[in-house]
Amino acid sequence: RGGLPQYDPNEEVALVYVNHSDRREGIWYLSHLDSEWQAGATDAEVDKRTVDAIHYAIEAELLGERNIQATCRIRIRTVVAGERVIKFGLLPNLRVSAATLNGEPVTFIQEPRKQDGSLYVVMPEPLAEGAEYELGFTYASEGKKVIRSAGSGNFFVLARTSWYPSLNSFRDRATFELSFRYPKKYSLVSVGNRVEEGKDKKVAYSKWSSEIPLAVAGFNLGRF
Repeated sequence: RGGLPQYDPNEEVALVYVNHSDRREGIWYLSHLDSEWQAGATDAEVDKRTVDAIHYAIEAELLGERNIQATCRIRIRTVVAGERVIKFGLLPNLRVSAATLNGEPVTFIQEPRKQDGSLYVVMPEPLAEGAEYELGFTYASEGKKVIRSAGSGNFFVLARTSWYPSLNSFRDRATFELSFRYPKKYSLVSVGNRVEEGKDKKVAYSKWSSEIPLAVAGFNLGRF
């Protein structure tokens, strides 16, 4: 699936230096196999996805300004039959408390954020060819590294590809339905069309829907 699938799954070889106290930490090397270079067969269009994300439905509540709790339902379609483990992009500071497959509980793996905070779902049966499934997640932030202050009472979501469990960010597109609840003193702007907005006694709320598939979805919160 690639040396670093989250960056470029078509490059199979990666050398990564991990040392948080060293400024040289990072990706040192990322490339195709030597045999591919020799044969002139470094095809950048090979599809190595196991599943295709079709639609995301996210309901998020912004607690204060910097914390978030949310649910996310993702409709997926099988690209490669027979797989059982699906990896999702999600910030390690966002902790999953429950996962479902077509409404029923399903096994997920997410180790402590300071060890390996990657998120995986283990399907009870191998993926069927061309089949569609709906996966659901309940999760919340741990710490204040998901939403960042831009000053003057304005905030933005830090990682637009991983504030929700995402698949194949920037490599395929999906439609989005986004619902937010947030402090009444702020306004919120997201992707797609705003289809609803209002306030109740405690919070403000808005809903956004994309008419066309998008690569990622984000939002900004502030005194606009």
